[in-house]
Amino acid sequence: MKIQRNNAVTISASLILMLAYCTNANADIRTFNCDFLRQHSSYEVTMALSYAKNFVSNSEVNKLYSHYIALKNACRYNPEAKQSINLSNEMLSLVSSR
Repeated sequence: MKIQRNNAVTISASLILMLAYCTNANADIRTFNCDFLRQHSSYEVTMALSYAKNFVSNSEVNKLYSHYIALKNACRYNPEAKQSINLSNEMLSLVSSR
């Protein structure tokens, strides 16, 4: 069980790092595409959002998850689909700190 938890934390940290890579320090809107979804499993996204709950509100996490689901559905029909997400200052700080 400890190994699974360590892997989950590593995966969560990796996804947060990927978000940081997509981050522009002066903007609060991030755009994600189908290629991003192909690089990260549903499990990784869920773990990263669970980790984020320690730092941001549940409502923001739920909003991010809703955007993720919308993009996932859109990518089924359009491989060029994109989803722009307005991130709070707290989430930007979390992403920037990783």
